[in-house]
Amino acid sequence: MDKLTDLNSLPFPWLQHFAGTLEYTTRINNDKIEQHSLLDAGLTHSGITELVINGETVGIKWYGERIFDIQDKLHPGENEITIKVTTVLSNYVRSLRDNPAATRWDFATDFKPMGLIGPVKIY
Repeated sequence: MDKLTDLNSLPFPWLQHFAGTLEYTTRINNDKIEQHSLLDAGLTHSGITELVINGETVGIKWYGERIFDIQDKLHPGENEITIKVTTVLSNYVRSLRDNPAATRWDFATDFKPMGLIGPVKIY
C-alpha cells in the first residue's frame, strides 16, 4: 500500500471480519539519529501496537497514545521500522452468527475501523 488507510474502507468484504496482527514495515536512512527520541504511531484503532526497530522490540502499547521512546534504538544509515497492530475482535465476532455467546457480544452496528492510520511521526 502506498498510503495508510482504514482496511475496512477497502473494497474487500472478506477483510471486514479479519482478526489478527498486521505488520507495516519501512526503511529510513538517517544520519542524524541523535535528533530523534520518540516515535508516535498515531491512530491504530484501539489495536495492540508493537514497535520493532532493526529486529529489536522497542515496546508494546495496549491502550493510550502509541508513543515510543526510541532513544538509542536507531543507528547511522539504514534502519528498518516495523509497526505491528493486533486488531480488536469485535469485527471477527460479527462473523460468528451460529455462536450464541458471540451474538450476545455483537452490539456494534457498524464494522470498527481497522489498521494503522497514523500519521507516523519521528521526533
